[in-house]
Amino acid sequence: MKTKLQSLKSTKVILILVFIGMIVIQANAQWTLYNTGNSGLPVNGITAIAIDAAGNKWIGATQMANFNAGLCKFTGSTWTVWNMNNTPSFPTTNVASIAIDSLGNIWFGSPAGIGKLSGTTITSSALEGNAYIQQLAIDKKGNIWAPSHAGLFRIKRSSPTFSYTVYNSTSAPAMGGAKMNAAAVDNSGDIWSGGWDSGVRKFDGNATWTQYNSGNSVIPGDYTNSMGRDSSGNIWVTSQGTLFGTGSSPYVGKCNGSTWTIYKHMSKGGPVPSSQIYSMAFDKVNGVIWFASADSGLIKFDGTKWKTYKMSNTPGLPSNQINAVAIDKDGSLWVGTPVGLAHWTCTAPTITVSSNVSICLGASSTLSVSGAADNYLWSPATGLNTTTGTSVIASPSTTTTYTVTASKMPGCASSKTITVTITPSPVIANAGSDVSFCAGLSSTLSASGGTTYSWSPATGLSSTSISNPVASPGSSTTYTVVVKDVNGCSNSDQVSVTIKPAPAITANAGSDVSFCPGASATLTASGGTSYSWSPATGLSSTTIANPVASPTVTTTYTVSVSASANGCTGTGTDMVIVNVKPTPNANAGSGAAMCSGDLVPMQASGGGTYSWSPPTGLSSTTIPNPDASPTSDITYTVTVTGTNGCTANSTVSITVYQGPPKPVITKSGNVLTSTNVDVLIYEWYLNGNLIPGANSQSYTYTTQGTYKVVVTNADGCSTESNPFSTTTTGISNLQQENLAILKTYIHPELNEIILEMFSLEKTQYTFELFSISGQQVFINSVGERSGKFTERIVVTDLSKGVYVLSVISRESGMRANKKLIIE
Repeated sequence: MKTKLQSLKSTKVILILVFIGMIVIQANAQWTLYNTGNSGLPVNGITAIAIDAAGNKWIGATQMANFNAGLCKFTGSTWTVWNMNNTPSFPTTNVASIAIDSLGNIWFGSPAGIGKLSGTTITSSALEGNAYIQQLAIDKKGNIWAPSHAGLFRIKRSSPTFSYTVYNSTSAPAMGGAKMNAAAVDNSGDIWSGGWDSGVRKFDGNATWTQYNSGNSVIPGDYTNSMGRDSSGNIWVTSQGTLFGTGSSPYVGKCNGSTWTIYKHMSKGGPVPSSQIYSMAFDKVNGVIWFASADSGLIKFDGTKWKTYKMSNTPGLPSNQINAVAIDKDGSLWVGTPVGLAHWTCTAPTITVSSNVSICLGASSTLSVSGAADNYLWSPATGLNTTTGTSVIASPSTTTTYTVTASKMPGCASSKTITVTITPSPVIANAGSDVSFCAGLSSTLSASGGTTYSWSPATGLSSTSISNPVASPGSSTTYTVVVKDVNGCSNSDQVSVTIKPAPAITANAGSDVSFCPGASATLTASGGTSYSWSPATGLSSTTIANPVASPTVTTTYTVSVSASANGCTGTGTDMVIVNVKPTPNANAGSGAAMCSGDLVPMQASGGGTYSWSPPTGLSSTTIPNPDASPTSDITYTVTVTGTNGCTANSTVSITVYQGPPKPVITKSGNVLTSTNVDVLIYEWYLNGNLIPGANSQSYTYTTQGTYKVVVTNADGCSTESNPFSTTTTGISNLQQENLAILKTYIHPELNEIILEMFSLEKTQYTFELFSISGQQVFINSVGERSGKFTERIVVTDLSKGVYVLSVISRESGMRANKKLIIE
């Protein structure tokens, strides 16, 4: 009985709206499903597909406990089946893998080991151990490589008894594992295998194993599902996401022999849409890889993008579980599923190409193709900028016929040709004579021979599109001019523009110099024959090599140095800094007024060293703060030298007032009288103590003792009499007085009263300061003193006027007084 094949077709573009957007399905494909109900397929579970050189399809069928399952051959119209029901020598009910050797032998793997169909004869071997063979590979010598859970078997094709060698964890050389699922052979003849444990292995067939796993490489998982080799010799590996509940990282990997490229599953952040890929097929026409997945249908990878074909977006696909995929000679796909064998065919696209074209030698032309195709491939590649796409740029050196092949998924194609004819160019290009000139000059080029001109490089040219551009390059340059005629054909010529070298100038403005204001320095330039300085400020000349520079402020001078040779002039510049060092800020301090015999402390500032003049009355001429005790009015000049060696002067004047003549005390009865009459103040002392209220020229005493009188004139200067004893005469000053103030002066900047004293007693002293009216304005005490000593008393906020300073001995009560005038 003839059974009509079930056919699923689509004739127009179908738009499917989904929640994530819109998927467009090109309905140029046609699906045909072969199953137990419409063909000679013995069972629907298809696990393996292989296509021989004659185009026959070999199918491995699997259905547990069904003796109809086995090996099928489909010629396109007839079916031939080998199974345990019709062939007593057939070893299994499940065929998991198929490989065809160069002699046409059909090799198949199963849970029962390996089998071979040679002509009509079936032979098999259980091999050893758990020899469940899910994939087969054949090397260049014809050896069959069969991965199994007992290890990796190498079977000699010529041996009728299935002579083999097994490699596992105990063999020599040991492969490091045993449970193998997949195998492939690369272009070098190395054998690749992988399985349940330890990742991927490469074997040179002799003694060396190389292992790649998650511990020593970029491979993220150790479980291998399938392997394949593309047309470039790369080995492709698929991995399963979970293995009977054991976690593993799913991926698709490509290795070029040493370097891996890893594509992870979507759950791991990668692009691969399925975690369990059973097999793969390589489409050489379209340059894509087709993967058969357990749950995501067919998966296509074009080297950049991953696309999934499922029942939801591919009308006619009978199942989302794809166990096997193969590509026919015409580019169509054969797909094995649990519900039968599906064939995906398409109609070759209709394409239109651009017309044949004639171009000049060296020119180019754009060739184009249009039509409803998925991919376009151009050949030969000679003279093309690319070999893919709807348009290419062709620039062959000889007449060439190009073929463009347009293909649709899964693999239908049609071709057309375009001829590019090369017309020899009659143009004679002339770029003119070579020229040479000095740098910075220019020359006009002169080309001839055509109607349009194109110069290159553009550097230094006034125009690149005229016949006579002006050339002024910075260095010697060879220019090329492309000359075209009215037909667009072109030729080229070259002209050399040589830049004559100017003499190399190394300008040197000399070393930087520094000096103090008012000084000068001679600059010294070198490196050429003529010189030009700028700016002119402070220079004795701007056109000599060694001008004298005397600027008033720091100045940077630039010298332009030039020299000539071979008719060309070279120039160079350099700079020199003339640093005018700053002068110190000299300050001799404030002027002062003093009485003759007193001391005035000087206080200069602003430098590092000091020199005073004249030295009259100075305690030192080389310190900033000498004591001055001139006897008459004087002006001092201090020369201050800064750390940079520059100097500055400052002056300070001191006015010296003379005290009155020394008074002499005379006695008449008990009246003491001072000889001075032209004074302002009289002050009488008894035993060194000021007698309050005794301020007249005469003093009537009532107590015997030693008296003295201090007289002060209108300038505030005082003179003291010799001691006068009312009981004894002829005793020296220090013998009569236990306590005396020898000298005193006021330091106005430090707010100090400095006094020199003498005492015969070693005791503590109290200092009291009174206004002329007798009001106490200050009191202080110091520790034990004796002999000649100096004291400094800090006072602040004293107004101008006359004061009396008293020093009192704590031991004897003796008092010494001194009048002070604050101006």
